[in-house]
Order: sequence, then C-alpha cells, then structure tokens
Amino acid sequence: MVPGAEFRSYYGKPIIKAPSWAARDIAGYFFLGGLAGAGSVLAAGAQLTGRTSLATSMKVSSLAAVSLSAAALINDLGRPGRFAHMLRVLKPTSPMSVGSWLLGGYGPAAGAAAVCAVTGRLPRAG
Repeated sequence: MVPGAEFRSYYGKPIIKAPSWAARDIAGYFFLGGLAGAGSVLAAGAQLTGRTSLATSMKVSSLAAVSLSAAALINDLGRPGRFAHMLRVLKPTSPMSVGSWLLGGYGPAAGAAAVCAVTGRLPRAG
C-alpha cells in the first residue's frame, strides 16, 4: 500500500495562498447583479407593452438591486477606492474584473432610467 501524500513547500509555507474574499459577498454580488439585469429586461418588456406602472417599479427595483450589488462588491474589496482600481484594467478571464466593468456601466444607466421613470422627465431616454 502506498502511504498518503504529504504536501509541503520548500520553506514550510502553504502551497496555495488562502483566499481573502468572503463567499457570501461574492454570491450576493453576482445574485443581486443578475436580479438587477432581469428586472431591467422585465421593465423593458413592460414599457413596450404599455404597462408603465410595472415598468417604473421594475426600474426602481433594478436600481436598488444594483446598488446593493455594488455595496457587496465594495464590502468584499475592503475599501471603496479599490473599486476604482478594478476599473483600470479589463481582464476577460477574471469574473471580478468583468463584473466591475459591467457594474460601472450598468449602474448609472439603471439609475438614470429609474429617475426618468419616477419623475416623468425624458420618458424616451428612460
């Protein structure tokens, strides 16, 4: 019988560095971002079919979800300034990088759509 393998590095340090992120924050970030995107698609459908009150509520709920998603991302990163650092480089292989870019573009657009829907100004832009 072969003895069990013993993994150790040359200097006695762990071979793989422990992750610094919390699974709850990342899961919340992705879930709330998806919820916000789905709400925007439903709002677009409601707007096209003439259900303006449903479209308004979906746009506001999408804004709330994307705001909470940004809060979860910033909580995971530790400092708000790190979010700006995430926007310096787009790495297609990194879900955090792509998600930060999507959040940076989608968040203001969802906010503008919600404000236009609630105030009634610029209805075509909303």
